[in-house]
Amino acid sequence: MNHVNSYGIIRGLQFASFVVQYFGLVLDLLALGLQRASDMAGLPQMPNDSLTFQEVVVETAHPIRRFCRYIDRLHIFFCFTAEEARDLIQRYLTEHPDPNNENIVGYNNNRCWPHNPNLLFNMCGFECRILPKIRKTHEEFVHKDDVCNLQNETTKERTAQYFLSVDVESMNRYHNRVRQILMASGSTTFTKIANKWNAALIGCMTYFREAVVNTQELLDLLVESENKIQTRIKIGLNSKMPSRFPPVVFYTPTELGCLGMLSVGHISIPQSDLRWSKQTNVGITHFCSRMNHDEDQLILILYPHIVPWEA
Repeated sequence: MNHVNSYGIIRGLQFASFVVQYFGLVLDLLALGLQRASDMAGLPQMPNDSLTFQEVVVETAHPIRRFCRYIDRLHIFFCFTAEEARDLIQRYLTEHPDPNNENIVGYNNNRCWPHNPNLLFNMCGFECRILPKIRKTHEEFVHKDDVCNLQNETTKERTAQYFLSVDVESMNRYHNRVRQILMASGSTTFTKIANKWNAALIGCMTYFREAVVNTQELLDLLVESENKIQTRIKIGLNSKMPSRFPPVVFYTPTELGCLGMLSVGHISIPQSDLRWSKQTNVGITHFCSRMNHDEDQLILILYPHIVPWEA
């Protein structure tokens, strides 16, 4: 019998998490530098609060004003003067000449948001756009589900608003999860397929919450995925006849003998489907043409029962 002696991480109570935190601290010090890291942390006797400095002079003495690390992804906010910005651009163009201005074509801002954002960044699957109050000349604050307010803790004044959306990477990850459910449902029972769909849908909605409403691509993906799950169940019975699969088969709870699927398919309102609008007890409601039914009854959706992050 052969064996190899090696030195590795000592397994113990809370020791592995300590090693990860220590490794993250080393990354922070390497990225910030000892002096700026000390300025942001404060004195040992009086440490600074999160994202604060002891004095304005200390804050403005360095271009790095804010720093945040999520596992292995760094988010750094720089603040340059006009002269420093021109010098930085000139140094970059010296190393990477761009006589035809080709680098600005296809810039990420125009793809993510229709208007020029004030501050755009991705964090933890969210696309965030912060609009300060000083940039709003004649506009009032927007009151929507996907818009949250930033408030000064001292004066209780609303200083900015941030708009949430779901980034492309998270949408692709959810799409791959639905594909995995479909490919792994060879001889699986219909109830297990519906339960896997419910788990994936609840996980997506409870994490992103109000950001889902502002992401039209994700809404379309949810409708398409729900339709694929139902089609997979219909194929299992070797039939896709609509009369054999009324909505009650999919959406009625399992306690009554049905599948108990959850739905978010009726949040999306495409312009091409406005002709499907119908009068209901709660006003005008629009249905996606792939997910509607002819009985003039609303299917309960998941989103209104989820508390937004701002609350």
